[in-house]
Amino acid sequence: MWKLNLIGGPYTLRLKCKKKKIFFFGLCVFVISGYAAVIKKELLLAVKLNGTDLNRIVLFIETSDGQLWIEQDEIKSMHLKLPQAKSLVYKQHTFYPFSALKNIKYQVNHQNLNIAIEAPPSLFISNHIEGYQFFKLTPQVSRLGGFLNYDFNDQSTQGYQQLNALLEAGIFNQYGVLTNTELAQIAGSVHKKIRLSTTWTKDMPDTMQTLRLGDAFTNPGMWGQSVGYGGLQWGTNFSTQPNFIPFPLPEMRGVATIPSSVDLYVNNALVAKSNIPSGPFSITNIPTITGEGSVNVVVTDILGRQQIINLPSYGSNALLKPNLTSHSYEIGYLRNNFGIESNDYSQLFFSTTQRFGISDTYTHEWRTELSRQLQTIGQGETVLIKNTYLLNVSAAVSHAAGMGVLGLLSIQHLSAIQMTYGMNLQVTSRKFVRLGLQPGTFMPSVQSQWFIGIPVRDVTYNIGFTQQINRGQPSTRFLTFTANKIISHNWALNVTGLSNIGGAVNKSIFLTLTHALDDRTTLSSGAVAQTQASQAQFQLQRSLPTDTGYGYNFNIAQGSQLNYLNTLSAQSNVGNYYATAARQAAQTGFQWDASGAVSLLEKHVYFSRSLTNSFGAVSLPGYQNVNVYLNNQIIGKTNDSGNVFVPALLPYNKNVVSIKPTDLPLNATIEKTELDIIPYYRSGVVIHFPIYPAADGMAELVLPTGQPLPAGAVVKISGNEKDFPVGENGVTYLSGLQEKNHLRAEWGNTHCAFDLTYKITAEPIPNLGTYVCK
Repeated sequence: MWKLNLIGGPYTLRLKCKKKKIFFFGLCVFVISGYAAVIKKELLLAVKLNGTDLNRIVLFIETSDGQLWIEQDEIKSMHLKLPQAKSLVYKQHTFYPFSALKNIKYQVNHQNLNIAIEAPPSLFISNHIEGYQFFKLTPQVSRLGGFLNYDFNDQSTQGYQQLNALLEAGIFNQYGVLTNTELAQIAGSVHKKIRLSTTWTKDMPDTMQTLRLGDAFTNPGMWGQSVGYGGLQWGTNFSTQPNFIPFPLPEMRGVATIPSSVDLYVNNALVAKSNIPSGPFSITNIPTITGEGSVNVVVTDILGRQQIINLPSYGSNALLKPNLTSHSYEIGYLRNNFGIESNDYSQLFFSTTQRFGISDTYTHEWRTELSRQLQTIGQGETVLIKNTYLLNVSAAVSHAAGMGVLGLLSIQHLSAIQMTYGMNLQVTSRKFVRLGLQPGTFMPSVQSQWFIGIPVRDVTYNIGFTQQINRGQPSTRFLTFTANKIISHNWALNVTGLSNIGGAVNKSIFLTLTHALDDRTTLSSGAVAQTQASQAQFQLQRSLPTDTGYGYNFNIAQGSQLNYLNTLSAQSNVGNYYATAARQAAQTGFQWDASGAVSLLEKHVYFSRSLTNSFGAVSLPGYQNVNVYLNNQIIGKTNDSGNVFVPALLPYNKNVVSIKPTDLPLNATIEKTELDIIPYYRSGVVIHFPIYPAADGMAELVLPTGQPLPAGAVVKISGNEKDFPVGENGVTYLSGLQEKNHLRAEWGNTHCAFDLTYKITAEPIPNLGTYVCK
């Protein structure tokens, strides 16, 4: 008996074929609505697909009408699309005719028992490659700690002396970080202390949002102005997940006729690699940086043939991904005379800015500013045109002492190898007001900037025009010109020109030749020609190293008189120091500056350079002079307490802190020598490596009679599941010991027990002595 299921259109027919009734000349025949399917024979064939040997045997069936049928799972394994056609079930497997696969060609070699199949790319299922995947990072919870940044500055000029002290104190825990910054000044008999800012900040990386309470600055949006205030701010903060890219990423599509490898290059750097079967493919979320760049995909098939697909890309943080939103809400009192007065707050206000990603090329924004004195509302649109032009258009309406309007238009075309150009134009009516505009003042009626950059071989020329038409004050218009040329790998020439338009003519030309002596030292000389006077300049500069060391900056200018600005600088692990001597307009002055920080982490005090980011401390109690590395760069050695400070950790990023086993004694048990540290912003974290002294040793076990325990006996430590066998003469190796231990030995039907007191020693495998097992 044979079973055959024939499925076609809306019907399914299952029949049984019995030899005695309808088996004729070795053929089993079924007739359904005029359609005949005759299973003629089975074929087991080796398969080649588009010239590639699949290295497996596949079952085919042939019908009396000459059609060849292939099993459904085999179609899927070849990455081909299933046809929308009749199928039949044979031996509990579903088969489709090759004729249903449009444009497919095949040739069966019955002698060699193989089949060669040629399938066009349109028959293959599209392959998807993810160029970049976002992985959310979870920072370590911060324990209670604090820091103090200090910067002392002493200035003296011909009998006048002023001492400044800038102090920033911070306290942090799992609820956020509270900072307070103050400026103290002493000038003669005048003593002054100014509070600059006090802010509590709570970052929420899971939702990429930040809450601030205290002094902050508003989010200006496209047409607003960032102003200081005291109050509350809640908004989106994508920087709490640095791996998240909020702006749209480019996509690319291609076709692989046979199995191939795909290499993805962004700005000539390999960022992804994948193997794909035959057929069309798409690459999404291609990681790019802001600005214009290039994306290249190199497809290499198994025969070594390559095809290169190029896609210009433009990334801009002015755009948001489709369906992505960002927001900023602020409420509080505007702050006046920042840096002059400590607590000068005025009108209550509320502002909000929201942005919406509509598509890959279009982002919408609206902003509102409300107070008793003014109400302003506006919107903005950002559009990417032809992947190279970024257009910004915004308009706003205000109501204060009348109605006012603002219009803003900007467009820029940026290219790494072609001409760049753009413009910004802002126009306002007389009565337009926004937050931060002082009473009785007016915004410029027109502000515009125009620029063009032209690369010619190895020289880049830049021309710019700036115009500001003021109300009640003189207007300004000026042209700028720059040209930069790299003469060789360590020589560069820069020419800059500046000229105003209208009013008294004032022109300047700067010519500078720079020579890099090494990676930290540069020598430059040049000349300045101005309408009023001219002078020659000379500068020798050496920047500070990343670790400890010194630097300097000698700057001398000779015109109608000699001027100079000379600075010596030094950097240690606990601070930065500067000494400056300057002469300008026949006046000589001196300045000294010292800065650094003090921090407290888990009852330990650390001195370091100023702390502007996150930080931490490695704690290895009992292990001194162990080198500690941050991202494979040595940062110091553990002190007598086993601690070393780790400055400048990147918040919300993986910071790899590591040690080397060779720096540890032989009796150290090491579980991990590398840890990924993810701190909160402006917070500290204590880094504990799972390293401890190996609590082990050799003991000699004897019975009360003085005889050693028999070899083969097993010793167990209370609380430890491990078995320790007894060797010759009762010698036993024990590990995982505590300070106080109870042990039990067993052999046959006999057992005994004893207590052992363990003390840590410097010996790799200490001799624990002889113990009587009772």
